[in-house]
Amino acid sequence: MKHFVVFLCCFTFAIESTPSIFYIEGNTGSGKTTIARALAKKNPSFVMLEEPVQQVQSTNGINALQMMYDNQERWGLTVNLLYYAFHIKNLKKAIADFPDSIIVSDRSLFSGHAFCYADEKSGLLHPLEGILYRELSGAISPALPKPSGIIYIRTDPEISFARICTRSRKEEAGIDATYWHTLHEGHEQMLIHNRPEGIADVPVLVLECNEDMRQNASFISNTIRAIEEFIRKAQ
Repeated sequence: MKHFVVFLCCFTFAIESTPSIFYIEGNTGSGKTTIARALAKKNPSFVMLEEPVQQVQSTNGINALQMMYDNQERWGLTVNLLYYAFHIKNLKKAIADFPDSIIVSDRSLFSGHAFCYADEKSGLLHPLEGILYRELSGAISPALPKPSGIIYIRTDPEISFARICTRSRKEEAGIDATYWHTLHEGHEQMLIHNRPEGIADVPVLVLECNEDMRQNASFISNTIRAIEEFIRKAQ
């Protein structure tokens, strides 16, 4: 219990001015990072927070992402919590450094709900571990700054899987298509059907992104315009 209380206290946001925060969410391989980077390039005044993949790949010299995909049953919850901690740390720094800016984050502080859903459905996470994650998230969420909006990059899981195969991130190589389908279901639950505490009433912009973005510049441009209009109205 002592360590739990310390964990909560470490991540309390004590700030006088909260910027507008927008999360870009979606399945692995959905194209959300491509969209996030295109949005940042067109809007240099936005503060862009990258998904903390590199931090997880090199945590005190440990590639925790590789460990998770090598043994999801053992390391799934641990790495979900590690992502959670890095997300909170990075967001706190961005708010302190840019208190009056628009902050756009690739993934959110709630992404673990989708991954825990997928891991539980796949038999990789004990139900008690799922309860632990949801209880922890629910306890911390009141201390987190409420986002102004969420952009959901919704992509057919088969297309997401094809993109994952194309980019060839080595840690993901051994994961079959079934898991990415279940993770898609997790995002649908988290963002549409069963939103967790902290984002239950936050506006969500759903964008269908099955197009080949490498070959369709106009699609990216139209998507960015839709996001800009959403941000403008949600502020």
